Amino acid sequence: MMPENSHVPVIIVGGGAAGLAAAKALSENNIKYLLLEAQNYLGGRVHTIEAAPEILVDLGAQLALKESVPNEVYSFFEKTRNITDTGNQVSYYVTSDDKRIDNTLMENVWDIREQVHKELKEVATEESRFACYKDKLLSFVHDEALRSILIDWMLHVLDASGCISQIESWVEVNCTYRPFIDHLQSTIPESHIRLETEVTQVQYLPDCHKLSVETVSTPNKATNILLTCDHIIWTTSLDYLKRNFTRIFSAEQKLIEEKSHAIQTLSTVMMNKVHLIYEKPMQFWPDDCKEVFPIDVYCVPMKLNETHLACLAANDTNRQDIMFILQSVFCMSPRDERRVLTFWFGGNAAVLIENISNDVLKCLLHGVACHYLNQGKESDPPVQIFKSTWKTNEYTCGSFSHFSPQIFKDDQAQLRKSFEPDDTPRIIFAGEATHPVYPGLVIGAYKSGIDSAKTLINLFSAK
Repeated sequence: MMPENSHVPVIIVGGGAAGLAAAKALSENNIKYLLLEAQNYLGGRVHTIEAAPEILVDLGAQLALKESVPNEVYSFFEKTRNITDTGNQVSYYVTSDDKRIDNTLMENVWDIREQVHKELKEVATEESRFACYKDKLLSFVHDEALRSILIDWMLHVLDASGCISQIESWVEVNCTYRPFIDHLQSTIPESHIRLETEVTQVQYLPDCHKLSVETVSTPNKATNILLTCDHIIWTTSLDYLKRNFTRIFSAEQKLIEEKSHAIQTLSTVMMNKVHLIYEKPMQFWPDDCKEVFPIDVYCVPMKLNETHLACLAANDTNRQDIMFILQSVFCMSPRDERRVLTFWFGGNAAVLIENISNDVLKCLLHGVACHYLNQGKESDPPVQIFKSTWKTNEYTCGSFSHFSPQIFKDDQAQLRKSFEPDDTPRIIFAGEATHPVYPGLVIGAYKSGIDSAKTLINLFSAK
């Protein structure tokens, strides 16, 4: 229990990758701090759970960005030999009528999408993206129907997910992200961490050049504790700031004026996953298939059979909602020797699945997988299902969107800017939305945490 009116030099708000990285750096430099996390675990959206004996699944991040010069996150998994080797496996790009699209053509599609993102940047709208996609596809996709399918897929599936990098730039970690979070946590003394503690009010005290921090216990929101500190590293998600910024910092009008426009202008995106757990390895999954990307957006991916319809009726599920979800699958990928099949959803579909019965999702998504892999019979159904619910989680909410007409470069810089009421960095903003190179990524969150800690390390060293 924290004593009331206790003082600590630095308070870190948020125990995700950014907060943990900042804490690690401060620990290495013997700077005293307290990390406050509103949830009952560390990691934030990097969250691993046990799905079955000896099977762990990531509800959040499960991929690492591979670059010519390995970044810290990729290097960690590479050094621990936990990068998944997919060998000669390839991605399947499949239309609803069971036709596979050539992988070389799809590599070009990914390329032009990144080109459009770089060319349009802040002025991108759905209309301008549509025009650019159409213009660039004309040079190598001569079939008008296929060209239309690909444009719809880029606009309403890829863009909705916030994804910009080619899928080949990402590798899966075969041990989940738990070892990475455990590694960061191992560098932090347990006495420096307070779980289930939400910050409800922050105010700068000019007479003593300190910050007053009001907190509440999240299980019952009844136990209020007042802390003071010299500096805050704030690492919560962008969507959390959208919902709570003016309330938490209501006493700091100057700070609100500095950041409100950036917070409201920068876009967020929702990405959720559904994991189907199978008792035995999936027999219907091809040996050479790394993942499946369903391509038709507006076509019905499969005809609902009696089992599907009975499941919808038993769970009082709107048929239009479930068809929209089935049309919006971003990707399907297996892991754990084909005992886990993961479905990725972005945008409105990601939000919608949070309110759909697990029984319905388990039945229908298994059917979709069998359909796209041309299995006439839906055999060996899954035995369990787990899904992420980031939108309804009041502490994680949505994440930074890579691809949106509402992204403006100056706004991100403004969000990243420290609050300095006395010409000293008092509140430093970090997190996945603040990094200029890797926004929205675990590596971006990690680096932002390190950078924010360095600001204070340099400040303390100069004293």
